[in-house]
Amino acid sequence: MKIKRKSGFTLIEIIIVVIIIGVLMLMGLGFNQSQLKSLKSNTTVEQVKSDFDTFFLQVINSSSYQGNPYNEATLTLTKGENEPIKYSFSQLSSDSSKTEVKSQTSSFFSPQNGNFQITKLDVDGSEKDQINLTYKPYQLACSLQGQKGNHEISFTLLPKGGNEICFSMQTAYCRIEPVACKGGDK
Repeated sequence: MKIKRKSGFTLIEIIIVVIIIGVLMLMGLGFNQSQLKSLKSNTTVEQVKSDFDTFFLQVINSSSYQGNPYNEATLTLTKGENEPIKYSFSQLSSDSSKTEVKSQTSSFFSPQNGNFQITKLDVDGSEKDQINLTYKPYQLACSLQGQKGNHEISFTLLPKGGNEICFSMQTAYCRIEPVACKGGDK
């Protein structure tokens, strides 16, 4: 009597293969999650730098914004979730009887677009909830509203699903630069 050998796999062999594939997928997913977090942070760095540079170039190259003259631009950073980075261009006109302010306010890199929050905001090492930077047309320097002199400003962004990103700037030359976060990733 001949024994016929059936071709195919036993149930145990199939279960072992499925378990091995599952373990490999979990290892791959964990690796990809960290890559995605890093990619999200890198994208945020480039987007924030680009937005700040566009604003900075607008200020140092022109005294009009969207066809309207201005003599002061203000950039507002506010700590917290869902707080956009706001800017405004103001035209201060005065005569002997009154002072009128015409301004255009907008925001860039808002939470609705970028899903981030400013988790830390400080001036010269002192933590703040909000800072207002004032720019004048054709000038590289900016100033903190109500304060004179050169100041170091730093802030930390946390993109949704990404690593913390830290930025720094001096009021003597108001351009942001990404810096290494203390105790964290860049």
